[in-house]
Amino acid sequence: MRIFTSKRLILVLIVLGLFWTAVLWKSLQDEPLTASAQEQLAYPLPQVDPRQNAYVALVGFGAPADGDIFAAGQAAIEQTNEQAINLRTNIPQGPDQEFFATLNAPKALLFSGPPFKNPCNDLAATHNCLQAVAAQSDAIAQALQQNAILLERYRLLQQLPVFAHTSAPTIDMSPYREIAAASNLLSAAAILDIQRGRVEQGLDFFQRDISFYRNVLAGENTLISAMIARHRLMSHYHALSNLIADPAFPAARHAVRLRALFAPFAQKDKNLHAALSFERRFVLETFTRMDPLGVTGEQGFMQDMPQTGKAFFSRFVFKKNMSANTLNAFWEQTLARTDALTETSLPDALRNPPRPENMMFDIAALYRKHGLLFWRNYFGEVLVNVASPNYVEYIAAIYDMATYAHLVDAQLQLRIDNLPPDDIPARLQQSAAVFLNPYTGRPFDWRITDNALSFEPLAERTREQAERPILTARLPL
Repeated sequence: MRIFTSKRLILVLIVLGLFWTAVLWKSLQDEPLTASAQEQLAYPLPQVDPRQNAYVALVGFGAPADGDIFAAGQAAIEQTNEQAINLRTNIPQGPDQEFFATLNAPKALLFSGPPFKNPCNDLAATHNCLQAVAAQSDAIAQALQQNAILLERYRLLQQLPVFAHTSAPTIDMSPYREIAAASNLLSAAAILDIQRGRVEQGLDFFQRDISFYRNVLAGENTLISAMIARHRLMSHYHALSNLIADPAFPAARHAVRLRALFAPFAQKDKNLHAALSFERRFVLETFTRMDPLGVTGEQGFMQDMPQTGKAFFSRFVFKKNMSANTLNAFWEQTLARTDALTETSLPDALRNPPRPENMMFDIAALYRKHGLLFWRNYFGEVLVNVASPNYVEYIAAIYDMATYAHLVDAQLQLRIDNLPPDDIPARLQQSAAVFLNPYTGRPFDWRITDNALSFEPLAERTREQAERPILTARLPL
């Protein structure tokens, strides 16, 4: 009987040993990348003539004064792409690994003198930003002279027909600060031209610059380039709104040119499809290069472990392919939702944005996904959540910008109508499309106290920039 019992005990121990060996083996195994994830990682870069591509000129913007910005930009992009290819085949290891290539844009030529702060960038200002620009006319003239080469490069940039991000997915370190500085300065110069009677010349600048930044939004862009474009367009619409509110400005005479500047934006551009698709590829590239030990790092309970123990534990709780697949599935759902957003569905999407399930310290959620092996990709699940911010907020910021353009267009129409303030509410209630707030389907708000149209923006970043927080467009008092 004892022998039989001993044999049964040994058998049970063997079965248990095999079971836990299988559990341990399974816990250490990653899964293959899905076909969808592989397709994203193999996504071809846009093929565009470098000398027609504003992105190439942007990257080379800081080339030496006697340099070729296209050649310099293309060289930096090719170096980045070579680094990216090398990282795919020679993945760095350890806690200090680099996950992505670096874009080394030339910086031989930068703006000189103190940075010019364009008053029309301040959307919350209650004063007329045109007057503030006029007060800095001497400083503007000096800055124009000091930075003549960079400003000429910027004018060239404005004329290029395509904006296509042709470097491999990486953190976008293009010199946006420099082109924003050029746009700020030339915008102020255009305002001075208009105030001095050179209206057509001043409007020429706004037409070129608005077209350029609309091209950025319509092109193969990134979140950074899209937000820079939004910032510059908001500033231009604010300046033009101030012009329309100026009794001395002949708005009716230039109505056709002005109206073209406020043309509606395509839905896909407002929904940031290109920028979010780039972001998807960037984070997928990053996850597939992650070394488990680089992810778990030197956690407190790991500090006294030998290196082999740290490496083993890291593989136990992080699987890069499994994480990438989870992230890619989240992105498929996110893009399906964001591509379908409209002005009316955006508020609900802001309240309930697409986010991966937060599994940090949530054993039940981990169990629902991984079963008994709930620890199998704990760090990966946490990282997927960290790497997935509220992208709807970025989209809302673009919608606010487009709605602001529509508001200024409505302001222009009322300026042309030239009605007494008491008659404006009735005019708005006629429900002409130009007066309708796309968020509500009702006319823009009218405040007779300061002769202004207004609307409440949706994005937090816009509300922080705006007044009270609303965006306004005034008529002459």
